Amino acid sequence: MSKLVKAHLPCPHCGSHDALSKYDDGSTYCFSCNTYTKGLKSEIVNIEEAAITELKPDAGAFPVDGLVDRCITADTCRKYGVKVITQAGGIAQHIYPYFDSTGKMICQKIRTVSGKQFHILNGGAMKNAVLFGQNLFPAKGKYITVTEGEIDAMSVFQMQGSKYPVVSLKNGCTSVKDIKDAYEYLDSFDKIVLCLDGDAPGKKATQKIADLLPPKKVLIVKLDEKMKDANEFLKAGKTAEFNQLWWKAEEYKPNDIVSVGEMWERLQEFSKTRSYIPTPWAGVNDMIYGFRPSQVAVFAAGTGQGKSLFLKTIIQNLLKTTDIRIGAFFLEEVSEDTMISLMSLEAGLNLRKPDVWKAQTQEDLHKWFDEVAKDNRLDLFDGFDFDDIDLLIDKIRYLSKARDCKVIILDHITMVAEGTEENTTAKLNKLMAELKKVAVEEEIIILAACHLRKSANATKTHEEGGHVTLDDLKSSSSIKQLSDIVIGLERNSQDEDVVKANTTVLRVLKNRDFGIKGPAAAVVYDKETTRLVETELTDSFGDGII
Repeated sequence: MSKLVKAHLPCPHCGSHDALSKYDDGSTYCFSCNTYTKGLKSEIVNIEEAAITELKPDAGAFPVDGLVDRCITADTCRKYGVKVITQAGGIAQHIYPYFDSTGKMICQKIRTVSGKQFHILNGGAMKNAVLFGQNLFPAKGKYITVTEGEIDAMSVFQMQGSKYPVVSLKNGCTSVKDIKDAYEYLDSFDKIVLCLDGDAPGKKATQKIADLLPPKKVLIVKLDEKMKDANEFLKAGKTAEFNQLWWKAEEYKPNDIVSVGEMWERLQEFSKTRSYIPTPWAGVNDMIYGFRPSQVAVFAAGTGQGKSLFLKTIIQNLLKTTDIRIGAFFLEEVSEDTMISLMSLEAGLNLRKPDVWKAQTQEDLHKWFDEVAKDNRLDLFDGFDFDDIDLLIDKIRYLSKARDCKVIILDHITMVAEGTEENTTAKLNKLMAELKKVAVEEEIIILAACHLRKSANATKTHEEGGHVTLDDLKSSSSIKQLSDIVIGLERNSQDEDVVKANTTVLRVLKNRDFGIKGPAAAVVYDKETTRLVETELTDSFGDGII
């Protein structure tokens, strides 16, 4: 095990001013951004250990004047058994004793004042130690306060007139497991007051600790970055202010639970963002209004039924009618093919045909390219490493955060999760859960294409215009459960009538916001312009569709 030699250092990765720890093998770990940097033995940092290098229960002496730089009195030090090692010039080290459940001292944490460095004597026994200060206060009582470190525990105890039990975690905000080990002890008190640091790591640890304890007993002292720990209040002479905060400690409530009485302001903000972006098809808009942030919408169809074209038509519509940015993953084609398809929609010409492309002037081609690329609002995925779900979600987050994309196109989700049937189902379940999560967290719209499974009971295949149902969604029930909107694309590509063979019915299968379902629109594919033209929806496109 590497030994901690420096803590509370600034992190070069996330910018935290004190979340980085350095170990004796040169490695570092940031408890804010969870970044680990591997070290080399040649980078070992040696710390001064003054006069104590092995476990000695009687080592050191109680400071006559207390810990002056921390404004902690000699009486408080004596209460907690904290001693010091002095050298010329003042206190060189603090010695914090740790005890097991029988009251026997089994290890000592040594803090070297210069550089705020720590090491533990007989560190292997620390796993058997109780919380710092736990040996001083019998179980059962009205209040007990839990702090992040020894200095803060003594500070709170002193500011409260030495009236109430105060303990601390053994190794700062990273030692949440300490709470599990001390659960029965803490649970014996009527109220458990959490008073960890007010920085990001402290707040994160507070939530984790609160989740482990009986929720009705937990109270949280709200500190902030300006005065982030109890000792800062003590040093600033703000004992009264701290005690006021302590008595106003708030009842714990999980982050994912909200009282409806607190939601008015959130509703006002929500109403501002609850705007629907219309689809290119009036019939569909009549049913679903369009797409809104935090939604996942799925277009489901059989093989070769034009799912990609529908998504590209949506992209062109967004580029023409809005100013939002779009990120697109067309996993079955290279980016050049995607761009030519979008230029075709712009030009009203099938530029995918080599002869049609060659017949155009460079000026016209560049004009259509510029229309698609105007304001650089479309980002395309230009790779083939798409079967790693975590990596895909990271790319979506990047497009949202760094590129400000509000709509993400994913064609298609079943390709991301290809594998054995059992493995595909598990991957799709994970993918849909992650897509929904990122859509809500980033407040983006995700529009995805999905393949269909072959239906054993259908009189027609999907390629012959058979009706699409939610149960036809391939391999995973999570697609229909987690999607906000599902639209089935139905077309009999084998019909002898050319118009019918190129007409697609858009059937709304799921409509979470409004509930209206059924055939919504019909569109005809024009092979010369590559455009989808909405037409009158009649029952001539399929058996009893309306």
